[in-house]
Amino acid sequence: EEVVACSREIAKVLTLALKGGLPGADDFLPAMILVVKRANPPQLQSNLTFIQEYCPRSKLMSEAGYIFTHLASAMAFLSDLTASHLTISKADFEAGLKRCSSEAADSHAAA
Repeated sequence: EEVVACSREIAKVLTLALKGGLPGADDFLPAMILVVKRANPPQLQSNLTFIQEYCPRSKLMSEAGYIFTHLASAMAFLSDLTASHLTISKADFEAGLKRCSSEAADSHAAA
């Protein structure tokens, strides 16, 4: 439920950014990737695996299923991401990873 609510908020923001246009998958997935990256939810991969293994397929034929697909795609993208996938230098990529890891550690320590 919370993931669906968050996804609806992403869609609202994208609709505003598109000046009232409806966001498509090409708009939504990059936004989902950013939200997943920033939120860094604990145990996301194990939760996705659990849902894939045990959730009845009929439950994934809905809005929640559409969002699940985007969430799983965002996670797969982030898991497989390397500097060669991006248009930045390897040094900038490594510096960004180091900075993000440090920020994530700080935010988890504060929680």
